[in-house]
Amino acid sequence: MVYLPRHRARAEYSLAKLREVGFANIVLTEGVDAYTADVRQIAATEGWSFRPDVKPGEAGYSLAMFRLGQAAAPRSHP
Repeated sequence: MVYLPRHRARAEYSLAKLREVGFANIVLTEGVDAYTADVRQIAATEGWSFRPDVKPGEAGYSLAMFRLGQAAAPRSHP
């Protein structure tokens, strides 16, 4: 489950509730908060870039999805 760092407590609460009803294999994954961070700099550090017309929130969401995809991909694939 993707969460924003400034809302981690909410994510932990939700995760606990999900576990109470049987969801055992959900993990928390930190997202990229365009409100508090320079997402274009983070993207560049991770090897990504976005067109100038992409809004910071869209870039932050995309980075979070890229990270999830990388984490979910088999380790034998680049």
